[in-house]
Amino acid sequence: MARKPKEFGELLHQQQRAKGQNVSEVPLSREARSYLEAYLEWRQQQGGVFEPIPESPMFLAQDPKNKRQRLGYKGLHKMVRKLGAVAGVEDINPHRFRHTFGTEVTRRGVDPLFGKELMGIKSVQLR
Repeated sequence: MARKPKEFGELLHQQQRAKGQNVSEVPLSREARSYLEAYLEWRQQQGGVFEPIPESPMFLAQDPKNKRQRLGYKGLHKMVRKLGAVAGVEDINPHRFRHTFGTEVTRRGVDPLFGKELMGIKSVQLR
């Protein structure tokens, strides 16, 4: 039996995706929501360029060249690789998290069409 979206994640986070600028709702666990709220509270305390406002990106680039701009794939890739090195995880990249998420969604019995929607997959084919 396929699980419904509300059974997969108790809380929904509205996200504007870079691809096509469409808005999606992403389920977040209570733990993930707690970490996200702590991060936004930290940004609020930092003030200035970090202060979260509705039109600002969720995650900001840290390098001086791209300050105040959305954290891009290259910056995310660099950050994940550095964290992977600290944690002793080899060959890690942001796309690996995407694969892990897709696998976990499937294992939890989420409807495949909803899983595709969560991942932002537009193709009509199911594999």
